[in-house]
Amino acid sequence: MNMQVRERPEFDALIAHISSLPVGSMQRAIVHWDVGNGFVNASALEHYNGMWDQECRFHRGHETIEDQIVTADDDYARHTRGLNTKSGGFAILGMVGAKENPFDPGMAPFTEPQFRQMCADFALIMRAAQLPITHETLLTHAEVEGTYGVKQNGKWDITRIPWDDTIRGARAVGDYMRQIVREFAGQIHDPFASYPTLSIELSGGQSKWTTEAQLLLQGHGYTFGQVDGYFGPKTSTAVFEFQQRSGLPATGIVDRMTWAALYHKATEPRPPREGIDEDFVRKGGSNTVEKADEIKVTREKSRGRKILAAIMLFVGGSVEGLREWSVNNLPNAQDWITENWVVALMIIGAAIWLYREFRDDISVADIADALIDNRVKEAQNHSNDRI
Repeated sequence: MNMQVRERPEFDALIAHISSLPVGSMQRAIVHWDVGNGFVNASALEHYNGMWDQECRFHRGHETIEDQIVTADDDYARHTRGLNTKSGGFAILGMVGAKENPFDPGMAPFTEPQFRQMCADFALIMRAAQLPITHETLLTHAEVEGTYGVKQNGKWDITRIPWDDTIRGARAVGDYMRQIVREFAGQIHDPFASYPTLSIELSGGQSKWTTEAQLLLQGHGYTFGQVDGYFGPKTSTAVFEFQQRSGLPATGIVDRMTWAALYHKATEPRPPREGIDEDFVRKGGSNTVEKADEIKVTREKSRGRKILAAIMLFVGGSVEGLREWSVNNLPNAQDWITENWVVALMIIGAAIWLYREFRDDISVADIADALIDNRVKEAQNHSNDRI
């Protein structure tokens, strides 16, 4: 089972891109079919980060994996309803005219060589993203609802294998795909090859490896007593539960795949790279969060203007009302402040808070706009009264 070796600049560029991102930038890969004729098309390029055609060629989509990190800017590949953030979307091209019941693969079913090439490539993609191969990190579109509880409106890609009618259902097809990916991954250098297998039977007393596994389990929220370096029944039970949750064979034994899953977003035991955050995206020159920032500023300014308008309406009802209040009451202001000093302090405090809260978001022009808006509304009200 050898992976094809040939010049593949688009796939190589994808691997380089994923490898350059901080660990955790892609938390899962979701596999679809595009209901197309087996070849790259405009819709597939728009909706997926990558795809394989029926000649086993890989194509990158218009949106990158980095674009999936922050989706508030609407600049990302919309491949899975409600689960696009930090999700890589990939498609095997084909299945136009396919029907679920009775199953009909349509006029362009995806092929076994195409599927195997995809699985071989996923072995490299998952390694670049430093993700273990589990049903939570590598899954088909049809598995999303059952795995993450995100409604997908009856999507059935991929629940059937065109060349093998015995493999049916979302989980069965997903397990079939992941098993092939794991086989290909076994041909790649395994960073956990030197890690020992841990179990009750193999336990020879206190071990630094058991301590490491216990600390990782603890980090994932599993309890087993003290971190003491002894692999006993409680630690084995915690491993068993972790394996069940991660979609791994539940044995209670820490093997190579379990080590990888325990490290989860860092399947190579090395210090994590810089954490992913909005500052990282900005420093990279990406516009991924730029639009989201603009939206936030616009909303804050709008909120500030509304508060200013509300204050003016509360105090005077209008610019004219505020002027009349000033003329009639300022001569007595000193007496009023003396008699009502607590209320005066509260008003001053509120004014200081408003200034500090919105001084970076509201300019003098904004205040003038709010005053003008109130004046216009007042004129309209007087006009309506005359009518």
